[in-house]
Amino acid sequence: VAAMGVGIARPPRAAGATAFVGARVNAEDLADPAVTDLLATTHMTVIVDASTAAIAGPQLTRLVSQGVEIANGGWGRSSSLRWERAQDDVAKAATLIHRNAGCRVVDFVPGRRLDAFDQMWSRSRRERLVMADAVIHPGKMPAQLRAAKVYLVDGRRSDPAELRVTLVQFESRLRTAGLSVAPLKKLR
Repeated sequence: VAAMGVGIARPPRAAGATAFVGARVNAEDLADPAVTDLLATTHMTVIVDASTAAIAGPQLTRLVSQGVEIANGGWGRSSSLRWERAQDDVAKAATLIHRNAGCRVVDFVPGRRLDAFDQMWSRSRRERLVMADAVIHPGKMPAQLRAAKVYLVDGRRSDPAELRVTLVQFESRLRTAGLSVAPLKKLR
């Protein structure tokens, strides 16, 4: 059902010229003050998996104190059974992120296809399922940016300098397109 878009968080009807943006980061990115400062000023949601939250708790706590939304990026390792994978990704990861970042996550952005087990666990934990309309990797910008779309900047496989450049370029492209950035928590 999730594969068909049922139960997925969407931009509000009155989104106007707004793009909803999350940045998936790793512990190395969060250890770089230039990256965390940029994340705090751009109004992007920071998406972390459980292993990143376990390592970078102090950096996440600082971002939360600056008003940055932290989203659940899953457990970080996969179980072969979908039921267990969903439980790990939604419930266990959210608990660990809450303990280390000091905030309750409301968005689940796993970076993989969602299924009915994800829906069930997300609903029981009151986390919204979020699917990106486009995923941006360092050095690869989409040809066109549009309003009322969900974008995910995936910096997990890049170094902090590459992520910084990508975030600056992406925000600049959004501004050039006449779009403002909103965190994922603004989805409905």
